[in-house]
Amino acid sequence: MSEIRLAESGATGPLRVVIKHEPFSEGFDIEYEGNSEFLSHVESLEWFKAHGAKDLEKVNEAINHAWNFGSAEVNISVPVRDRLSQL
Repeated sequence: MSEIRLAESGATGPLRVVIKHEPFSEGFDIEYEGNSEFLSHVESLEWFKAHGAKDLEKVNEAINHAWNFGSAEVNISVPVRDRLSQL
């Protein structure tokens, strides 16, 4: 199990998430606050929903952008940080 690090204890504000996709890979690296997870497309959408993303259509567009161009960035304006500390 990998260590999960938060930017600050009790951090507030938006959560910046970078989605990366390597050619010929079947998933995405989801990078946030110094952490990284490798997830499938469906798992990525679930991850964003669990962490407070409200507009999953825009998140899906970002995931598709990362698939086609290698990376994309999503900012979750009101993230569920309690979920991050439980991972």
